[in-house]
Amino acid sequence: MNDLKWEDLPIWMQKSMRHTDWGVLIVLVFSLLAAWSFLLQPGLPRTNSSEHYVYQAANTARAFGEGRLYPRWSPDALNGYGAPIPQFYAPGASYVAALLSFFVTADPTQAVKLVYVGTFLGAGAAVYTLVTRRSGAAAGVIAALLYIYSPYFGLTAPHLLGDLPGMISLALIPALLWSIDRLLHTDQPLDLAFVALLTAALHLTDSAAMLVGWVLALTFLLYNRPGPSHLYRVLSAGIIGIGAAACYWLPALIEASSVQWFARPLLIPQALNFATLFTPLTRVDPVALIHPPQFTLGLALPIFTLASIPLIVRKFGFHRLFLLLGIIFIILALTVFHTQVWLIGIITLCLSIGGSALVFWNKSHILMPILSGLILGIAAPVWLSPHWSEASIDTSAQAQFAYEQQGFGIAGLPPGNPLPSLVSPDTSTSRSLIASYKAGDINKIEQTADAQVGVLAHDTHQDRFQVQTFAPLTLNILTADFPGWSASFNGVALPTSHDEQGLVRVDLPGDRVGELILALDTTPVRTFAWIVTWASLLLLLGITIRRSRRLAVSDHYQPLDLLKIGQARLLAVLGVGFAVVLGLVALPETPLTAQLPLTDALPQNLEIQNRTDSGLELITYQLDRTSAAPGETIKLSLYWQASQPLSVNYQVRISLLDLSTGAYRLRTSLRDPGGFPTLRWIPRRYVRDMYVITPPTDMPQSSYSPAIEVCTFDCFPASQLNFFGYDGNTYGSVLILPIIVTIE
Repeated sequence: MNDLKWEDLPIWMQKSMRHTDWGVLIVLVFSLLAAWSFLLQPGLPRTNSSEHYVYQAANTARAFGEGRLYPRWSPDALNGYGAPIPQFYAPGASYVAALLSFFVTADPTQAVKLVYVGTFLGAGAAVYTLVTRRSGAAAGVIAALLYIYSPYFGLTAPHLLGDLPGMISLALIPALLWSIDRLLHTDQPLDLAFVALLTAALHLTDSAAMLVGWVLALTFLLYNRPGPSHLYRVLSAGIIGIGAAACYWLPALIEASSVQWFARPLLIPQALNFATLFTPLTRVDPVALIHPPQFTLGLALPIFTLASIPLIVRKFGFHRLFLLLGIIFIILALTVFHTQVWLIGIITLCLSIGGSALVFWNKSHILMPILSGLILGIAAPVWLSPHWSEASIDTSAQAQFAYEQQGFGIAGLPPGNPLPSLVSPDTSTSRSLIASYKAGDINKIEQTADAQVGVLAHDTHQDRFQVQTFAPLTLNILTADFPGWSASFNGVALPTSHDEQGLVRVDLPGDRVGELILALDTTPVRTFAWIVTWASLLLLLGITIRRSRRLAVSDHYQPLDLLKIGQARLLAVLGVGFAVVLGLVALPETPLTAQLPLTDALPQNLEIQNRTDSGLELITYQLDRTSAAPGETIKLSLYWQASQPLSVNYQVRISLLDLSTGAYRLRTSLRDPGGFPTLRWIPRRYVRDMYVITPPTDMPQSSYSPAIEVCTFDCFPASQLNFFGYDGNTYGSVLILPIIVTIE
């Protein structure tokens, strides 16, 4: 009896003797602490893409209220003409937030915050369970902490970029790997469904992340050397998952040629490079209005990875696999896909799993809590995240229309994403449409003398009008044309067309009274896509039912190396201490917060003594060189601030003043300083505005000084700001920086 081994015991006895998994609870607590900003601060920051996903969630929730389960139209985008943004961009992130808003919070801002919190919890739990199944709970805790408190996942993606789909994808990818591992080793009835549904969720959230996730999954699959039956199950689950997401990707792929794509490039391009990838993370400056993203792995990941190499070279093949994958993705990201900055999240995942092998360096129970404390200490710039004070975002149709009219961009489309539409963004806005938005009674028909038109209802995907015609006429509908728009008059279908601007037109008969309905209906492609989706889900349901009848759940059990009670207690003490530190240092308006040093201090030796009558001020500047040859780049950074709320959007252009001839050369086009409209600036917060100047080969050799002009919309004298010194002297409409640049 004494020779009886654990694996020889009956399954029911093994389960009854299983210890409590304190590790997953501890990881969830630390994940919740990492998400403290979204739990304790009001609103969301409006200097990144988070607000755009709030608008998307609001529009989706509005569509739910109208009985539409899958919206394909943003009705208030593009100057009120509408655009098929949900048709071509993965809807997963906004859809989840819309469900929370519609059923739980009734506030899309709070719903998006809850989704962010859920990504922290989900990512921590997924990484922990994946690693614990292979290497034990101690390694699982270390891997989860390395991942959650990494610079990209813990700070850059949620706080600096506002990348909600990216955050969800980084939680779904380790969950996908976990589901494949379960399917290979336990093969319980629901395991195949987990793989398929997680694949579909990834595809509906971010198609590129789904492809990369499956590259990791296939590599992990080959590492396990599965038999033909297991390989078939995994691949078939992936195919079913892709089919289940066909309602999104199939129409988006086929109908992409039916619209024009208008580029919306980022003001400051984002890219990965070797110099920044391995630099320490710096704390965001609380005095800055806009926090530039930091695409770095920080210190903890490289330290743990390098220290783990001697261990995993000889054994721990699971960790060695992910270390090699991390190195491969680093090479690819720096050479081929350097503009795909989100790949740093994949690198972080791989290195977190690989570096967690360091916990096996010593069998002492105290090593794992020490390593956990080291991770949290190094990650101080991560949990000292930015503070914001904005209230919930107004997501009404009028607010979204005004957002675009004020030059802030398109409410539901993050910066850098191209706009799909048949109407050019340069098309002037209809005055009648502007008036109807301001009046709160949106009317999408231009008034004409040959008809009387009254608005019955304006929904996200449909407009209903009461129309009386006096003669046959063509009504111009102030809606961008897109496949699926249909019109009916008193229940009789009418043909639609579009004018030279790309707006819908409808021909009506004369001397009639009735109801005109313009609605976005389905198309054959979308109908077929839904058939594929429902067929895939029904197939998955049938396979799962069949597997539940064939497989016995109780016959499958995998014992796990869970945390010892001593380790759990030490981690609990560490968690309590960390929560106290957060309360004293990280939370806003605490005594210690104001005493923390800034990490991105302004250049103090190049201050500019100037002001304007509007309140816009240039406080300092920074130049990386004072001499250059033609073809070499000169980097100039201007630091602006508003001394009071600004009433208009000011734009800036710079040039080089030839000191010998007085000519202005290399004058740039007008742009928002720092890429952020000045109407949205918060007083006394500085904005960094960066320029790259490249003198051409025919640039005359001379001495130059940078010249700065600030205008409202066009630089004619009446729209230019005048600069004044603090002593009252007038500098004029051109501010010349007191520095000489030599072109030689």
